[in-house]
Amino acid sequence: MKNILILNPNSSKDVTLAMSKLVPHPPSGIRLVFMTAPKDAPSTINNAEDAIKSADACMKLFESDPERYLCFDGYLIGCFSNHPLIYRLRSKFSSKKHQPVVLGILQASVLYAVSQVGGPNVDGQKIVILTSGNSWKPILDKAVHDTLCGPDSSGKDSDYSKRLPTFFMPTEETGMGVLELARPEGYKKLVCQINGLKNKGAKFIILGCAGFSGMDHKFRRDVPGVVFIDTVKCGIETLCSYVRFNES
Repeated sequence: MKNILILNPNSSKDVTLAMSKLVPHPPSGIRLVFMTAPKDAPSTINNAEDAIKSADACMKLFESDPERYLCFDGYLIGCFSNHPLIYRLRSKFSSKKHQPVVLGILQASVLYAVSQVGGPNVDGQKIVILTSGNSWKPILDKAVHDTLCGPDSSGKDSDYSKRLPTFFMPTEETGMGVLELARPEGYKKLVCQINGLKNKGAKFIILGCAGFSGMDHKFRRDVPGVVFIDTVKCGIETLCSYVRFNES
């Protein structure tokens, strides 16, 4: 039996509960353990500073009881960002003979989508991240760039939306909060926006907001011809396969 920790790196237990309902039946031979970050972690992660505080709080807890927290075969960091905890955990395990797999939901969903596109003509099969808050656009564009092209070490500010691969559209913002997304009028606006992305060539839409959790089925019904990627589902399924492959 392989044990995988699915970590919500903020302190909101409601988010963890929602995540746990997305994959009620894990693959055979896999045990999923869902966990919420400790109380001193931010309740939401809205910027790089929050992410660092989140990573600090989680690492402090993990290192206080390594036999309990640093014993899993795989770790999924359930924040749609280039969360620093991913790299701190990898560094922590770097000296181990058998290193667990550490993955973020952004990386998992981006790599899944990228594996589905290609060829001489990418028109009509592009990838785009759909998110809610306006502040996330530059952060997510940079995260995609760093995931696919490697981190930029120049130290210069850059508009990463102009440096993405041709098959990856710049991050799209809804301009709506999580509560508005749940209302019928908000959903209608969202479907209209998604159809606009489809008309621009989007084939794979990565749902990069907690407010979209579990909405992929509705989107598939109302916007046929587009692949909607729930990042937590994708992250769990991807990590399970990586953990099994790690043993082969």
